[in-house]
Amino acid sequence: MVLTGCTSPQGSAAEQPSATGTEPMPSSTPSPSSSTSGSPSATVDVGEAPSDHGSPTPPAPPPDPSTSASSESTGSALEGADVTVTYAARTGAGIEVSGFVAVVEAGTCTAEVTSADGSTSSLSQASYEDATTTSCGTLLVPGADIGAGPWSVRLGFLSSRYEGWSQPVVVSP
Repeated sequence: MVLTGCTSPQGSAAEQPSATGTEPMPSSTPSPSSSTSGSPSATVDVGEAPSDHGSPTPPAPPPDPSTSASSESTGSALEGADVTVTYAARTGAGIEVSGFVAVVEAGTCTAEVTSADGSTSSLSQASYEDATTTSCGTLLVPGADIGAGPWSVRLGFLSSRYEGWSQPVVVSP
């Protein structure tokens, strides 16, 4: 295959053998400006132009994995846990919430109820491990502790290794 009409900034196309024949190789000297001629060209971003506000700030380097904090080494970073509400309803005694966590780990479950006026009440209790999940059991946030409905209810989980919150569920009066 012979290509014509393609030029590099030096005026000739560099060719390199390949599985499909010879193909042009890009020039090792990119042009920082765009071309208005009929021949194809590429525009290369060479960074921001200097301004009256000082030189542009280069992007931050990626974190060094050898110095990054992890939950195993420092205990400060917790892994996310998927929490699911399986039941939430208004009863004569308050708001009942049940659910589970998609990890097997002892911890604490918290039911959080946000009333229509924005006030929030919560109740926590110990979770228990099942064969493949962690159950929060049923939590009852007392009616005396909550404002008028409708209520937004979510279930949280916290252990030494995991933390997470369910999506909110709306409970009608």
